[in-house]
Amino acid sequence: MVNQKLYIINLSNFYDILSELKEHINFDLLKFDNKDIFFDKYHIKSISIENSILIVSETEYDFFVKNINEDQIIKFKPPINILTFMESLNVRFIQKKYQDQSNVNIKDFFLDINSRVLKKDESSLKLTEREAEMLLFLKNSRKPVNVETLEKENLATFL
Repeated sequence: MVNQKLYIINLSNFYDILSELKEHINFDLLKFDNKDIFFDKYHIKSISIENSILIVSETEYDFFVKNINEDQIIKFKPPINILTFMESLNVRFIQKKYQDQSNVNIKDFFLDINSRVLKKDESSLKLTEREAEMLLFLKNSRKPVNVETLEKENLATFL
């Protein structure tokens, strides 16, 4: 299982508060003293933002949104209730995990299982539930499958 990560950028005091709660949280906590250090490491790929959420100050939020997907960023606006914040953070991690699990790469394509949309580059195609399930079946097959096998094995699944 990939650990969830919480990156705290340029918010040392907030990091200190959360690190005191470390035994009660179920994600990795990492601190960056400023956005330049974070982006240097991000660009050389010594850190990954996959499965992570960034906490940034209100003043730096717009800069981060230009460079990183907005659903991975939380704008820090003090004062906060730490319990409410932790609850919303856990909800955000659950939503992100659900979203990540619903996205499947199939060769050069990307299948969003929830919306049943197959994408490649800028093109997209809306699929039926049966078409999406067939693609997933074929992707998970260990060997090539002929039409008869596909019909026989999946008929019960699709009906």
